[in-house]
Amino acid sequence: MLKYLKKGSLKRYAKEYSWTLIDDQNRKKLFMEMVEETDMSYSYKIVLLKSNLQNADKEAAQNILSNPFMLFENKNMMRHTNTIGIIEIEPNVRKRLNEDDKQYILKVCDLKPEEYYKK
Repeated sequence: MLKYLKKGSLKRYAKEYSWTLIDDQNRKKLFMEMVEETDMSYSYKIVLLKSNLQNADKEAAQNILSNPFMLFENKNMMRHTNTIGIIEIEPNVRKRLNEDDKQYILKVCDLKPEEYYKK
């Protein structure tokens, strides 16, 4: 086994380069920030969020796996199971989302396209 970092190096580098380390304590907060940061260059990100909260069909799932999903997956905020084809918000985040959070996400998803098309 090769060890690329010494114990404690990750935290040191995170501090030095102003990285945000993602853990179970801050994952929901960062997830909600990503929802707010939705821009239309990743317009399927909205579809991903809405469909996940409202149980999307398989066509939408296949389409959104190519771009917006990876943004969330790379930060361990969403995951996809190839065997049964489920895309889900990471359980630690999902269990911390209350009904107000879900309604807010849906509201953001409705407003972002309107803002984009007004430009």
